[in-house]
Amino acid sequence: MRISTVKSAPMLAVAVVGLVVGLALPAAARETKLVISGSQIKPNTVTGKQVKESTLTTVPKATLATKLPALVWHPITTFEGSWNNVGNTSFVAGYAVDAQGIVHLRGAITGGEENQIAFTLPAALTPSFLKVPVECATGVGLLKIEQTGDVTVESQEETEDGGNQFTDLDGVTFAS
Repeated sequence: MRISTVKSAPMLAVAVVGLVVGLALPAAARETKLVISGSQIKPNTVTGKQVKESTLTTVPKATLATKLPALVWHPITTFEGSWNNVGNTSFVAGYAVDAQGIVHLRGAITGGEENQIAFTLPAALTPSFLKVPVECATGVGLLKIEQTGDVTVESQEETEDGGNQFTDLDGVTFAS
């Protein structure tokens, strides 16, 4: 089968002209940017490696997180009975309330007896009644917070001398 050069000559001319014009355009004009809206992307089809991190913006509601005030910690200085601060931790026992009204406890206490009031939080910060698991010298115990603000420790087991030698408050949080 023989192809006529007369019929293919116009197609060749168009191709050559297209190539010359394409090479003559600046690189920016040759690039085509494809814009796809979020609703067009199927779930789990784009990975982190495919996203250019510098093009991402802050999620609108996440900007609030940068405007939240820092926690103000109040040390617990008044202990009941033989309870007191553990001296070798990085934080003394204390509490703080965040912007959403969540109460945070930190530090560690020692020396008290089970079911004896260890300290009292301001009543305005306390729930009606709360039991929170905490780390104690004997394993896991319960920190009980009464509506009055009274805080007691209930251990699963007592130590040899009948007291609770260590109760960790770090990570205890609750809504006030």
